[in-house]
Amino acid sequence: METNLNGVYKKSTKGWDELKMRAAGLDAAARSMLILINGMDSLAAVERKLGRDILPPLEVLQGLGLVERLETSKPARAAASSPPPVQSEPPASPGKEAVPPAPPDANDKIVRWNAVRRQVMVRLAPSFGPDLMTVLAPLMKADSDASFLAAINALETKIAMYQGKKAAVKLLEGLRP
Repeated sequence: METNLNGVYKKSTKGWDELKMRAAGLDAAARSMLILINGMDSLAAVERKLGRDILPPLEVLQGLGLVERLETSKPARAAASSPPPVQSEPPASPGKEAVPPAPPDANDKIVRWNAVRRQVMVRLAPSFGPDLMTVLAPLMKADSDASFLAAINALETKIAMYQGKKAAVKLLEGLRP
């Protein structure tokens, strides 16, 4: 399969379900890639984040229908001159109503929290691999500055158990609200 590394992929509905249920039995490389695919970054950016060849896991994810290529006329996010868009959330489950848009101040916090969540995923994926989303569950559920800070502090404590206090502080440096 010939793949353009400038292409941008997003998670399909099956992909979002796989993150929650782990039904497909993905290996660590494919699961990490599924976590990092966000509908904004090019495959080249995902490859840089993972630090390894992404074509084999991409073939697995496409074969299982967990990711879809975005057809856009715009190039992938490249420059830091424009602010990063908010990561898309999983599709709403049938029977659930859409949440009304939050006030502008809340949107600013959500954008900031999503950016920090992405950074934490990228920084911790090599350490936690397939268990990353389990470790990040409190951070993903945080909905206030206080709960967000508590989740970051809990992550620091967990990382300190495995890698030491200094490494944990360095790993999460600059991520607190």
